[in-house]
Amino acid sequence: MSHSSNINIKWLKGKQLQEELENQKIIVDKRENHAGMIRTLEYEIAKETQSKKIGRFTNVI
Repeated sequence: MSHSSNINIKWLKGKQLQEELENQKIIVDKRENHAGMIRTLEYEIAKETQSKKIGRFTNVI
């Protein structure tokens, strides 16, 4: 599967979502529902994107 930023997370099926979380090294409870996994993955991607933006600004200064 491609990197998370290249896919629409909300359309992933349960197994695909679990695989993407594992690819991102994100641990979730196997009993967590689909919506919870989507929120977790979106949060981690947003956090990663934010840190990349901050990194770009610190390299400029």
